[in-house]
Amino acid sequence: MLAENKAPVRFEFEVKESIELPHGRGCNRAEALCNLPSELALDKPGWLVLCDAPGDDRKDGEFTVYGDILRHD
Repeated sequence: MLAENKAPVRFEFEVKESIELPHGRGCNRAEALCNLPSELALDKPGWLVLCDAPGDDRKDGEFTVYGDILRHD
């Protein structure tokens, strides 16, 4: 289960290609990036991107916040 994953976050220092991430003024600022956990990756490499100060369009109730999944095929 994803909730049981205790692996630390790994940061990559070399960017292989430039991509644009959703970015807003005052909200929806792409801030946290990590490798997509294997439970969600479905055998395709990807990144999980979370935003600082998520806007209302990224929330569902008080406890759910939506992020972005970037895939590299």
